[in-house]
Amino acid sequence: MPSSIPAARANLRSLLTTAFVAQTNVLVYYGKTLGSYVSPITVQITGWTGDQQPAELGPSYRREETYAINMDITSWAGDQDYATREVEVMAAFGTVSLVVANNWTLPSTAGGNDGAVRFAEVGTFNFVPEADDNGQSMGKLLFDVHCSQRITSLT
Repeated sequence: MPSSIPAARANLRSLLTTAFVAQTNVLVYYGKTLGSYVSPITVQITGWTGDQQPAELGPSYRREETYAINMDITSWAGDQDYATREVEVMAAFGTVSLVVANNWTLPSTAGGNDGAVRFAEVGTFNFVPEADDNGQSMGKLLFDVHCSQRITSLT
């Protein structure tokens, strides 16, 4: 396996889609950051950054892979109430945090035992109160889901 990233990213999106399915005002999305209103709240996976280092040499050559899945939760509304946008993104972030904490190996299904990673956790936060192109309030919470996995390279 050259990398655990594609499976971890796909599994995270699936877990989040399931977690937010009952909330019709939330869109879970993977791709380029959305620049305009599509849903009152969007939970976006916008990319990843990572690194691999040697972990074991010899016939069982393995690498230690660490990476961050970049995420963005955005709340849009037709007003100037940035404090409410902050509350809304933090509520969605609470759901994301709970999903990752309960599925810290990022399995393909909630509670599954086929984890894509050894460990995942949320971190690296940045909240930005902004206005969209029409001057309406928007709150953006940028954060990462940090992951690590031992990669077997020769099999």
